[in-house]
Amino acid sequence: MPTIIGQYDLWYPVPTDRYGSARASPSFVAYLLIAEAVGSSAQTQLTLLPSPPSHPQLAAYAIWDPVVRPSGPARLALLNLAVRNVTASEEEKAEVAVSVDLSGWASEGNGVKLKRMTAPGLDSKDSGSVTWAGQSYENGTASGVEMIEVSQDGKVTIEGSEAVLVFF
Repeated sequence: MPTIIGQYDLWYPVPTDRYGSARASPSFVAYLLIAEAVGSSAQTQLTLLPSPPSHPQLAAYAIWDPVVRPSGPARLALLNLAVRNVTASEEEKAEVAVSVDLSGWASEGNGVKLKRMTAPGLDSKDSGSVTWAGQSYENGTASGVEMIEVSQDGKVTIEGSEAVLVFF
């Protein structure tokens, strides 16, 4: 019986002539973002926030976790659902980027830390170029150095087809 796999599977478990070598697919990193957003606390609660009228392509999920932060959200997942393809020009990339000011969400005097899920574009098929916090997962294990960004002023830019997980 032939192995049936598709381009949206989390991984390609066996090498095939059609799909190439066994590897994690580019969408694999999205599950890493979800796992970290939800966290390991049995007390985590998520809420979908309304999109701002100026950025209807922005999906925002506030994550409350009293184990991590007793008052206010512990994390915020921001997804820019505007499509940015691999072939997008710099002008097209700039048109779909979203900048948000999260300084009001942070503890007083603190900036925000964040991890970024990014790829050259939504249509990227190269697992090695899709990253979560600066690391790629071509074979299912982290490769590269984890990169946690810090925004002292609370301002964050999210490119099209990109997501960030913000920690307060």
